[in-house]
Amino acid sequence: MHTRMRCSPLQPGQVAARLFVAFAAWPCLLLILLSATEGKYQTRRIYSIGAHSGFIIAHSREVQNTRGARPYGVEGSVGIDDHSDRTYALCRCATERGANAQYIDFDNRVLGKAAALSFYFEPRFALSPSSQLGVRAMCGGIYLSNPFHPQHNPSNQSYSTHFSFFLGLGTGFRYRISPKLHAGMTALFLHTSNGGLKEPNKGVNWPVLQLQLQFDPSGASPRRGPPAGMPQEKLQGVSAFAFYSSKLVAHGDKRRYPVYGIAANAFTQLSSVSGLLAGLELYLDLSVKEKLARQGLSTDHQPGAGIAVGHVFFLGRMQFSQQLGVYALKANPSFDRLYQRWTLTYRHHHWLVGISLKAHRHVADFADLRLGTRWQRQKGPRETP
Repeated sequence: MHTRMRCSPLQPGQVAARLFVAFAAWPCLLLILLSATEGKYQTRRIYSIGAHSGFIIAHSREVQNTRGARPYGVEGSVGIDDHSDRTYALCRCATERGANAQYIDFDNRVLGKAAALSFYFEPRFALSPSSQLGVRAMCGGIYLSNPFHPQHNPSNQSYSTHFSFFLGLGTGFRYRISPKLHAGMTALFLHTSNGGLKEPNKGVNWPVLQLQLQFDPSGASPRRGPPAGMPQEKLQGVSAFAFYSSKLVAHGDKRRYPVYGIAANAFTQLSSVSGLLAGLELYLDLSVKEKLARQGLSTDHQPGAGIAVGHVFFLGRMQFSQQLGVYALKANPSFDRLYQRWTLTYRHHHWLVGISLKAHRHVADFADLRLGTRWQRQKGPRETP
C-alpha cells in the first residue's frame, strides 16, 4: 500500500526567491551579450537619482521578527541608452544598461542597514513620443551591516554574512518632462541571500516603489518603430529542446539529484510581438526516487509527461512564454494534475538557449537550463512599414 508523498509547500516569498534566481540573472548574461554587439554611434550616456520605499515579506516562521518593517533607500545610476538598429532587431525596443548604487535602511534592528552595487539592464518600449514602459533586471552584490552572530545578533535568521548577492526585477513607466529631463516610477521586487554559502540564510525579500529623475544630456526623443525597410515577419513553426536541472531532496542536503527532459512546442505568431503555442514535455526526476526510498516506499516511479498551451512574446531574438499544462503522467504523486511553466529563450539562427521554471500553483518545482533548435516558416507576404 502506497502512502501519498507530500512536499512542504514553499511560501510566497520563497517562490519569489526562486523566480529571481531563474529569471533575474538571465538578463545579466544578456547585458554582456549586448555590450559586445552595441551600435557604436547610436548610444548616449544618461544619469539618474532616485528614492524608494517598501515593506519586508516575512516569508517563513524563522523571520517573523522582520514583519512590519518598512525599508527605504536612496540611489544613483550611470547608464548607457542604446537605440541602435541592431538592438531594435534583437528585442524590438531600445535598451538602457549601467551601474546602480543604493543605500538601504531596513527599518528593523535585526536587519540593520545595507549598501548595494549592481548592474542593471532595462528594455524600454515607447508608448508615445513622451512616454516609455520599461522592464528592469538588476544583479550585483550587497553589504549588510548586521549579520547573524550567536552572541551579538542570534535572532537574525535572514542572513549570516556581511556580503551577499543582490537581485531585483520590476517594471515601470517613464515620462519625458523636457528634452533632457525624465521622471519615472518603477515597482521592483528586491532580494538578497548568500546562495547557501553559510547558514542561516532565509534571505530578505522586499517589494518597493521607486521614484526617479533622469538626466539625458543629448535631449534625444525615445525611439519609436523599426528602421525604414525593416521586414515585419509573422512566423509559425516548431521548437525542440533538451533540458537539465538538479534538485535537493531535503533542506540541508549537499547532494543534488538530476532532472533530465525533452520538450517540443508548436507556435504561431499573431502580431509582431505576440503569439500562441502548444507543447509537450517528458522528463525523469531522480530526486523523486530518493524521496520514496527515504520514506521506505517503493522506489519504482514513472517519468513525468505533460501537455501545455500558452502565450508567447516575440522580442526579436528573445522569446518569453507562459504555459498552463496538464500531466498525462505524474512523476511525483503529491503534485497537482495542473502545472505552470515560464520560459525565456535567446535565438541565434536556428539554435535556442534558455532557462525555464516549472511550478504547481504557489509551489516552485525546478528551474532548468535548455538547449534547442527551431524550424519556422513565414505566414503570408512580408509587410514593410
